[in-house]
Amino acid sequence: AHLSLSLSLSLLHTNIYNTHTHTHTQPGTEARILRFISHPNCVELYDVFEERERVYLVMKMLPMDFFDAISGKPRFTEEKWYGVCHSLASALVYLHDLGIVHRDMKPENILCNESLSVVKLTDFGLARILLPDMHLNLDAGTAAYKAPEVINSKGYGSEADIWGVGVIM
Repeated sequence: AHLSLSLSLSLLHTNIYNTHTHTHTQPGTEARILRFISHPNCVELYDVFEERERVYLVMKMLPMDFFDAISGKPRFTEEKWYGVCHSLASALVYLHDLGIVHRDMKPENILCNESLSVVKLTDFGLARILLPDMHLNLDAGTAAYKAPEVINSKGYGSEADIWGVGVIM
């Protein structure tokens, strides 16, 4: 039997400051979270290779991100939008139940196929694991999708991810 599987290799540099999101990327955290989670709407991690200054994540590849899927396309049906929203909500309920906050919800961090029947959340580089009653204070994420409490450094948790999905939809 022949098995065909498309993989992507993500190269992450250790302790790099991202000028776009104004945060430090922590590939070790991303790899730990991806090893821990298993949900049909979150990207699958197959392997991790670590070097002194680089971490390589081997993940399942999908044809495009959601930004590319919606750019320049005619309007989607309500049914398609419902499917995408349901997939993201399902992933976030799962993650938030585990105490994981993604912190960078945006179309580029959602992988999909052309028909939008497969939707997966990716890029957990800014994600954090929160204990109950714990809040984050550091500004993180992409400006256009940030919740007001993130921008104002008021302390936030999983609700910031919900805001990001609302902006995307």
